[in-house]
Amino acid sequence: QRPDTFCSRLIMQDSPRSGIILMVLSALCFSWADIGIKVWGENLSAWLVVAVRGLVGVTGVLATVRFNFRHFMVKQWPTQALLGSSSALGFLFFILSIKYLPLSLSMPLAYLYPTIAALLSPLINKEKTSRGDWLAISLALGGVICFSQSSSGGASENLTLGLIFGLAGAFFVGLMTTLARRLTKEAVPLNVNLFYLYFCNTAVCLPLVFLLDRPLLPPAGDLAKLVILIAPISVFGFCLMFAAYRYINAHRGGTILMLEAAVASLYGLVMLGEPLTFSLVLGAGLMVTSALIITRISGR
Repeated sequence: QRPDTFCSRLIMQDSPRSGIILMVLSALCFSWADIGIKVWGENLSAWLVVAVRGLVGVTGVLATVRFNFRHFMVKQWPTQALLGSSSALGFLFFILSIKYLPLSLSMPLAYLYPTIAALLSPLINKEKTSRGDWLAISLALGGVICFSQSSSGGASENLTLGLIFGLAGAFFVGLMTTLARRLTKEAVPLNVNLFYLYFCNTAVCLPLVFLLDRPLLPPAGDLAKLVILIAPISVFGFCLMFAAYRYINAHRGGTILMLEAAVASLYGLVMLGEPLTFSLVLGAGLMVTSALIITRISGR
């Protein structure tokens, strides 16, 4: 196989703490993409966001190999396809859960995915989950619950359906992170992983745009912000995430990605003038404690 060239400058020294740093940066990218969707995404459907992100990502990855498709013919392609499809389905189920559940319930359900990854890792990656890992996951999930309690949420139209969507989203994202760790352990080039991720995102969501969106495209200004600002930073977040999984296992990486919720809450506090509550302070403390635990056990 050709040596990995895409985002190779993101790879630092071979240590678990390098993975932690990369994963924190990935969480920051995802949170800023979320903020962009919140501020500019009133006219953007969930499937349009995922489809455009996939198209931007595929174009960028192909450009790194001069559109040589043979570079992506690898024996792990079924696993790659499952990873990309899981990513798209996880995001779509999360958006659907928000429709039927208050935010105070949908957010904690979505962030169950590190728990799913912790359960899947011994089966798929042969990696054990320690007591310290479970403690860090529990603290981070508690932090997310605290953040969500400070947000307002409407009444549920269909609690059972919302719970099913939320749990399905957590499962698929947990599966995605576990498979990402497996593929990076198998030394699959980073650009190959990203190509299949973005291609499957587009394949799953682009048909939904044509079937469900009316009008087909949002206003030109909103579409431009999606293509130029939101999609690229989300694409870069996935680059960092895959780079991080070279050094850190799936459930620890997923726990660190919960920082996405903390950054979004901080944005609401600073930029939108939302009140500082005890729930926010407690949630931040739990998230920091969780990150410190992961840093300590990863450095052993």
